[in-house]
Amino acid sequence: MTVKRVVVCGAGFGQIYLAGVALSGLELIGILSRGSAHSRAQARRWGVPLYTSVRDLPGDVELACVVVRSEVFGGPGSELARELLARGVHVLQEQPVHADDLAKTLRVARKHGVSYRVNPFYAYLPAVRRFIRAARALARLRRLSFVDAMGAVQVSYPLVDVLGRALGGLRPWVFCEPPEMPDELATRGTGEVPFRSLHGLIGGLPLTLRVQNQLHPGDPDNHAHLLHRIAIGSDGGVLTLADTHGPVLWTPRTHVPREDSGNLALDGRAVSDAGTVILGPQQPPGFARLLDETWPDGVRVALEELIAAIDQRADLGAVDQYALATSAAWQELTRTLGPANPLRPSTPRPLPGTELLAEIDRLAEIDRTNECA
Repeated sequence: MTVKRVVVCGAGFGQIYLAGVALSGLELIGILSRGSAHSRAQARRWGVPLYTSVRDLPGDVELACVVVRSEVFGGPGSELARELLARGVHVLQEQPVHADDLAKTLRVARKHGVSYRVNPFYAYLPAVRRFIRAARALARLRRLSFVDAMGAVQVSYPLVDVLGRALGGLRPWVFCEPPEMPDELATRGTGEVPFRSLHGLIGGLPLTLRVQNQLHPGDPDNHAHLLHRIAIGSDGGVLTLADTHGPVLWTPRTHVPREDSGNLALDGRAVSDAGTVILGPQQPPGFARLLDETWPDGVRVALEELIAAIDQRADLGAVDQYALATSAAWQELTRTLGPANPLRPSTPRPLPGTELLAEIDRLAEIDRTNECA
C-alpha cells in the first residue's frame, strides 16, 4: 500500500519540508519538535498536532522527514531517525550525515524492514537535475577531462553528491592538502581570503576545488558568497552550472584551424559558428520563488522517489552504497580543508540585478559623453 501519512520532525528548515509534503499530496498528520513558539506557530499554520516525543506520535505514522541537525553537527537528528525506524517508520533525513552514523542507521532500517534515505536536497532542484542529465549526456558524446567547482562549506556535502551523480560515481577520489595561505595576501589585500583552493580527483577526473571555508558562529546558515558553481570539461567543450539554481550553460571548445602556410585561419568562414547556449530556462527563479516553490518542489521529488522505491520494494543496496561513499568523500574533504574559519560580517545587502544594470547604463552614458568631449 502506498505510504500516505507523514510527520515532519523539525520546524526550522522543516518549513520547506512541510510545504513539500503539501505539494506531494501526502497527508501531514503532525510536527515533531521541541515545542518552541515557532514550532507551535507552524503547527497552527498547517492545522496539525505538535508532538514533542516520538513516544507521543500516533501509531499509524508511515513516514517521517527528519529535518534536525545530525550528530556530525552536534544535533539529535540521526538518533531521532533510528528511534523512528525502530518503530517501523520509513525515514527521509536531511543531509549531511556522518558515514559511521549513516551505516549505523542503515543497519537499524534493515533490522526493522523499513526504508531510510539521506536527502541531499540540491540534487532534486530543477537546474541541478538538468545539469546532472546534461553531464551524463556529454559523457556519452565526448571524453570528460576535468572538473572545476566552487562552493560554500555549509553545502559541501551536496556539492560532493552532485559531482558524483553528474560523473556517474565518485570513485576514485583524492583531495590534496591545500597550500598555506601567505600572510601577505591578507595584509596587503582587503581582508581574509574567503576561499581555500585544492586539487584532487573526483570520479577519476582531475579536480580543482575552491571552498569558502568560513562560518558565522551565530548564523551558520548565512553569509555564503555562493552555494555551488560547477564546470565539467570535455574534449568538445565545457558544461557549466553557473549557480545552484541555474542557468546551465554549454560552451563548445574553441579551435581555430591553421592554413597550409601555418598561420591561423582567422576568418569566420573557417570555424564553427557555435557559441555558448543556455540549456533550459533563460532566467533562474528569484529567491522568493525558490523558498515558496522551487525548494518545496525538490522535497516533493525526493519524497516521491523514496515512496516509489518503498512501493516497488526496490533493492536500495546501490543507493545505500552511493550514500555511504558520498558521506565518506565529504568527510575526507572537510578533514582536508580543516576547521572553518569564524566569520562575523555585518548583514549583507544583496544587490538586485536591476540596480546593477542601471549603473552599467549610467557608466556607458558617461563613457559616451567623454568620448564626444
